[in-house]
Amino acid sequence: MNTFFKAELARLNADFAETVGSSFANFFCPVLYKDEETELCQGHIINAAFDGSSRTCTVQRRDVDNFFGSRFESDFVDIAKFKKISLTEILADPFLAKRFNAKILLDGNPVEHFYPTGRVPNQFSRIQVGDMDPTTPLGLKMHRSELRDAANQKWEIDVSRDVTVQMLVSTMKAAHLSLFKMLGYRYVFTTSGYFVGRTILGEFFLQNAEVRKRDIETKAINFFASNVHMVRPVISTTFGAEGTITDRKMLCAWAGAVLHGPSSF
Repeated sequence: MNTFFKAELARLNADFAETVGSSFANFFCPVLYKDEETELCQGHIINAAFDGSSRTCTVQRRDVDNFFGSRFESDFVDIAKFKKISLTEILADPFLAKRFNAKILLDGNPVEHFYPTGRVPNQFSRIQVGDMDPTTPLGLKMHRSELRDAANQKWEIDVSRDVTVQMLVSTMKAAHLSLFKMLGYRYVFTTSGYFVGRTILGEFFLQNAEVRKRDIETKAINFFASNVHMVRPVISTTFGAEGTITDRKMLCAWAGAVLHGPSSF
């Protein structure tokens, strides 16, 4: 247990005692609203996968932190990777091609491709794209004669990745932990704190802790559908916002108007 972790846990316990009148035995989780013996960790308020984000940490249950990190926030590692690699590199990697829905387009129309494990069938064509590793074969479901005829037409690589639900869940968790970090258990025991923490995030964890990542998105879409309007992207600001956990400022939307200014945190 490092120095930060011990100091943060002691700070939270003192805050809990001041708020409710007694100390917690282990750690009162602001997501599950439970104080029970379990493994704890030093968790980032904003996941490290988000470029340029605050490195501010707090104490979290390891099972809760790992669940949201592996099921949702890990997808942003792919987005960060996408900025550093080319489209041909994505297409050349079967794993990345699947995660980014890579397509080959001929005059805007998709041409089916595949990664053969042996010889490419005669009715199809093996191709080389850019500087792709020649030991990683890529096949097109086009006959070689069709491929020759299309040589001077418009060929494109298209990639796409919808992380809407991952963004929604990750942002909601980050907002909840930001307020927990700044306001402590005064926030946790408010109606809004309980609603975001236990009713939404905590309940989703309890219902889906054992659900595999490949199945979690469908569960999340159904569960979080009624909460979609809780998160709205801010395209730009006039005062150089760095993020609430960093600059301790908040935006407040009221009847279509947006007010901003230093908070009282």
